[in-house]
Amino acid sequence: MMKINVCNLDRFFQVVNSCEHPVKLVVSETSAEDLRGNVFVQNLLKDMQDGFTELNIETENSVDAMSLLRFMMEDGKNPEGCKDASLVTAA
Repeated sequence: MMKINVCNLDRFFQVVNSCEHPVKLVVSETSAEDLRGNVFVQNLLKDMQDGFTELNIETENSVDAMSLLRFMMEDGKNPEGCKDASLVTAA
């Protein structure tokens, strides 16, 4: 599982939607929800965003995990309003 802070949700969801295997949003009160192509959950997260959005995600595919980690390393370098936007910890 990765715990991440995301500033650019639009770009994050582009990466998530390109993944071949489930990228699950882990929420303690409910079962994990696959984010890929899940427009309802993606729009809900965008509507709730105020600066950084903290997400707990998990994926079982190493290629997808590398894509997400690459996004985390690159996110926040270009957007003016979100310096040091992405933080990731793996558990």
